[in-house]
Amino acid sequence: MRIYNRVAEDENVIGLIALMDVPSEHAKETIEYFKEHGIHTTLITGGSVMTGKAVAEQLGIDEVIANVMPEDKSRIIDEQKEKYGVTAMVGVGVNDAPALVNANVGIAMGDGTDVAVEVSDLVLMQSNLSKLVQSHNIATKMNRVIWQNVLFSMAVVAFLVVVSLLGLTDIAISVIIHEGSTLVVILNGLRLLKSN
Repeated sequence: MRIYNRVAEDENVIGLIALMDVPSEHAKETIEYFKEHGIHTTLITGGSVMTGKAVAEQLGIDEVIANVMPEDKSRIIDEQKEKYGVTAMVGVGVNDAPALVNANVGIAMGDGTDVAVEVSDLVLMQSNLSKLVQSHNIATKMNRVIWQNVLFSMAVVAFLVVVSLLGLTDIAISVIIHEGSTLVVILNGLRLLKSN
């Protein structure tokens, strides 16, 4: 948001004061990360179109929706979900709460209002946008590990059923193989505890 005030003397302008919100120091690199991963970014703001476009250009944001009234944010999230699928919303204020609830993933900043923090799925305690990158990395890794574990477990069970039906193993060996595969699944899941 930009605010301009003129300083005048005897109705003659002698100065101009301009104030502008400065984007977070981590905003640009966070937006770049999401663009690299094919994730569409949208700035939804109650500010003017000119200001929104200036910020979007500075940060590399894909789309700007400006002059948005608080009650319209949730509707816009519905439109984003329809266009792009799974949608995350980052917000801080009371006005963001309905949109945070409506998004597939609502993300509040730690210094946001209590309502925004309460209704969100994820809270960035340090209000550091680079934590979004870390969260996305962890979620992606977790999804990969879960699928590895599911497919491995199903393969082991299928193997045990087949060898049991063919009479190639006895119950003791089957139990050992099954319990061993359970340990492998647990150890694979524990890899998520390693720092990202």
